[in-house]
Amino acid sequence: MMTLQSKTLRQHRRSLDLNQDDVANTLGVTSAFISNIERGRSNVPVKRFKEVCDAYQISADALASAIKKDRDAVRKESDMEFDRIVEKARECAKALVKAG
Repeated sequence: MMTLQSKTLRQHRRSLDLNQDDVANTLGVTSAFISNIERGRSNVPVKRFKEVCDAYQISADALASAIKKDRDAVRKESDMEFDRIVEKARECAKALVKAG
């Protein structure tokens, strides 16, 4: 799933006219590693955060902000799913009481 983090990194790389191999070579990682981050399959490892920011020429604040927004969106989605499950459980409980 594309995340704001992955979209932000991809946009920055493209604006620099770099391909994934270029970034991978700069960081000393595989292009698959970069692809997974840019596709939202993996997150930027904490220990490589500064290096990734430097390679993509993005500020740490901008990338951290994107990561925070992704986290908040996941939490909101999770909360909504939990609310749906609780409502279904209530409906089932009411039906069982009614069937009695």
